[in-house]
Amino acid sequence: MAALQQLAELVGGRVVGDSGVEILRVAPIDRAGEDEITFLTNPKYLPLLDKCKASAVIVTPGVEVTSTNLVICSNPYLAFAKILTHLQCPPLQSAGVLPGAYIAESARY
Repeated sequence: MAALQQLAELVGGRVVGDSGVEILRVAPIDRAGEDEITFLTNPKYLPLLDKCKASAVIVTPGVEVTSTNLVICSNPYLAFAKILTHLQCPPLQSAGVLPGAYIAESARY
């Protein structure tokens, strides 16, 4: 889960609307619902925004919609991929020093 503002900063975009809305998942524009984010790159899908129930939509500059929260950025497709990775991939955990690890006496750092 991440706030929309956090996701916008991740992709170098800006929020229009509620920057505090929480996003849990990504989804295609025709199936997105509450707590989800989607994207719009092709103008032919602009009419779908009227029916879209997503909490936010990633769009290019110049798209003006007041019915939902927007993340405006230059490359919505790339932003969507980055957000997908951020939301779906858990952060890597450091394993620390493994038992049995050995450092040679001659090693330097």
